[in-house]
Amino acid sequence: MRINNLPSLDVHGETRSTVVYPVKEFIQDNVKMKNRDIIIIHGNGHNILKQTVQNLLKKNPYVKEFHYDGTNLGATIITLNIESKFDK
Repeated sequence: MRINNLPSLDVHGETRSTVVYPVKEFIQDNVKMKNRDIIIIHGNGHNILKQTVQNLLKKNPYVKEFHYDGTNLGATIITLNIESKFDK
């Protein structure tokens, strides 16, 4: 998989509370566009954004699975369930 070609969202500069909306919207938009794989760039820092993003992904019914990019721990690769029964 070539991550350079994946739709991406860079959440650098967001906080725990402000990151929720853009992540949710990014996932919903990509489900509508039938993009199976996406990437969220959260950075390393003190792992605050990384942990917040992971918690959001765990709770999202459109997220099938996610893992860190093997070459960049500041990015998470997400596989979406684009045939989700929650699609409305």
